[in-house]
Amino acid sequence: MTGDPRADAITLLLTLTDTRPDVERAEALIRGGIDWDLLLAQATRHRVLPLVARNLRDGNLFTPSAYGYATMDVYLGAYEYHRHRNEALRDEFSTVAGALDRAGLSFVLRKGLLLATRYYRDLGVRPMMDIDLLVDRESGAAVVDALAGLGYSTGKVSDNGRVIHPLPRDEELFWRLHTNVLPPLFRLTGDSTVRIYNVDLSRELSLPGSGMQISTREVLSRARTVTIGTVDTLAAGPEDLVLDLCAHTFKESTTLRYLHRLKHQRLIQYSDLREVLRAESDTLSWDALIRRAQGYRATAALYFTLSHLEAMWPGSVPAAPLAELGVGLDPSFLDRFGALDLDEPMTWDTDFRTRMFDQRSELPLPRGASAV
Repeated sequence: MTGDPRADAITLLLTLTDTRPDVERAEALIRGGIDWDLLLAQATRHRVLPLVARNLRDGNLFTPSAYGYATMDVYLGAYEYHRHRNEALRDEFSTVAGALDRAGLSFVLRKGLLLATRYYRDLGVRPMMDIDLLVDRESGAAVVDALAGLGYSTGKVSDNGRVIHPLPRDEELFWRLHTNVLPPLFRLTGDSTVRIYNVDLSRELSLPGSGMQISTREVLSRARTVTIGTVDTLAAGPEDLVLDLCAHTFKESTTLRYLHRLKHQRLIQYSDLREVLRAESDTLSWDALIRRAQGYRATAALYFTLSHLEAMWPGSVPAAPLAELGVGLDPSFLDRFGALDLDEPMTWDTDFRTRMFDQRSELPLPRGASAV
């Protein structure tokens, strides 16, 4: 504890963003006095509010503070909202997976639903916006056609959430030229906690022009069977999953399109990675991961994300593999951004922790090709 309610609120946030929280430390911080408004704002921005809520509830940590107790419903409401929403997404995934299986189309489940089910083991704690799938580039059109049979269509959802408008030609070109995903697919629903089902189809695990060449076919060939609800489906093996999470976090932390949307300030990304590393500690081969990253030219993305994870929660990453990944990289690399957009990358003028918890809603950043 520092005696500074704002600093201690951030420490509490880091303590409670964990499936194995240090409850005694959290209680000491709360009894010492924290800024509850800051905790709520930062937990929301970092998309860890429902996980923080569950830990506050299970640790009986609302009661030591009158203000915390008075705001308890806000936290628990977030947990219940995401639990209901994610249960609906899990059921919708069963329908999507069935349609793709009947069409004989291969895919790998990624991100939210996989993480919530297999690693957090609680559908209430891990927010997710959509159903994320990795598909082979050549089968993308067939996957879109199969999902069209379920009522999905490409386009833009109206502001009132009632109509899916055709995607303008320039936006469709942007998705295909500047991203690693197909234009999003939507299906409207009457469920008030979901409103719109969104299937996100990735063709690659890295952006065009990033220099990384992660083979989708190889990831698909190494996939393993996991159970999601009542469905057996495929998910990436442990090394490929870590590579995916690191490449995704690197993309959102250094590309202007995502920086403008403050996606570099997402504690949930590092929490996801830590939970996977914990759960897969007996099966993950660091040697295989490093060799694979080298072959895919993804070493820098791996080092960037793992280094920042270790800075946030020391002891999360083994020292030897992290050191090996960093060989030949300039230390300032960890503070650079915009390499994909600008002639020369820029460097943050603040340290990692400071910019992670920066409260500004807009940053004075340039624009670039990815921010169109």
